[in-house]
Order: sequence, then C-alpha cells, then structure tokens
Amino acid sequence: MRAGRRAGSGALNRPNPSWKKGPPPTRKQLMKLIRRVTTPETAGITLARGVEVAEPKPGLVIDPSENEKIQPMFDLIALLSDKDMLSDVGVIDLSKLYDIQFTYLDRFTVKLGSAEQTDRKLQ
Repeated sequence: MRAGRRAGSGALNRPNPSWKKGPPPTRKQLMKLIRRVTTPETAGITLARGVEVAEPKPGLVIDPSENEKIQPMFDLIALLSDKDMLSDVGVIDLSKLYDIQFTYLDRFTVKLGSAEQTDRKLQ
C-alpha cells in the first residue's frame, strides 16, 4: 500500500488463525490501518500494491470512497480471509483494476482480471 505521496507500507488488520475460536473479524476491523511498517517488517504481511491512502495514520479506518481501488482491495482481502487463503498471499497488485493479481504461496501469480465475480474465480 502506498501511503500519501511517499512510498511506504502500511499494516492492515489481518485475521489471526486463532480468530476461529471466536467470531471472525468484521469488515470494518479488516479495513483499519494498524501502523506504518518498514520494508523488513513486511515479511509475513499481505501487501497491497497500487493503492494509495491520502493521509494514513495508525487507527484510521480507511474509507473505500477515498480511492476506486480500495473497495476491490477490501473485498478481495475479505474473500481470501473467508477462504483461509490470506495467510498464503504475499502481494495483492491493484495497479490496474482490469488486471488484479496476487502472489500465492510465494510460487504462483494468480491473475483475476477485473474485480467482477471474484468469489466465482476463486472457487
């Protein structure tokens, strides 16, 4: 995720495997910016490429209306979380909304195309 005009990364809430013992995280919890991270800290974090947040700050709940790429990103993150795939996703690339793709298991690039019918494409 790009933060403002300066390149950087932000850590979003990410479901912990232990959440299965209780209720799953809400969409609002998934959309909350936790903190700014450095490149070495991004190991094990699903990164979003091609998405900008105007004024990121810890605790900010990101407004999907701020950027046309944010809602498809959150929809994909929620879907991957529901399918227990999110922990195996390295980078989600939303640079082009007609060519959304993500890395999976550090070996595969999954090309989804547009954000339409993403749930069907991941069956």
